[in-house]
Amino acid sequence: MRIPCSRSLKLIRARSDRAIPGLTGALLPQGPLELDAGMFLATISRLGMVYESLAGEAARAEKSFLSGIAGLLDEHALTWHRAAALLRVTEKYVAHQQGDCRVRAHPLLIEAARLAENAG
Repeated sequence: MRIPCSRSLKLIRARSDRAIPGLTGALLPQGPLELDAGMFLATISRLGMVYESLAGEAARAEKSFLSGIAGLLDEHALTWHRAAALLRVTEKYVAHQQGDCRVRAHPLLIEAARLAENAG
């Protein structure tokens, strides 16, 4: 799997309404948009997989979000970050042994593997 480059990493000036006390005006790193979008999509996927009652709503939210960002982001990087985020969540389930972690982790791993395969 080819890891996406972070060419869109940039520094932003912290605003007073969002900054940590003492850091107002400081330059803070902001990662690629694909990272944030991948985390968001992984969260939606996780909710839909873990809670069956939310599966339909999660699928609609994913479809709506993807159509809204179509053409704006690097698809390879987005898919890579989404797969990585699903692996992170899966690791948390297993590490913290939340509920029946194997049952929850399995579909997340399958989805992460599918996404990783698509990312090349």
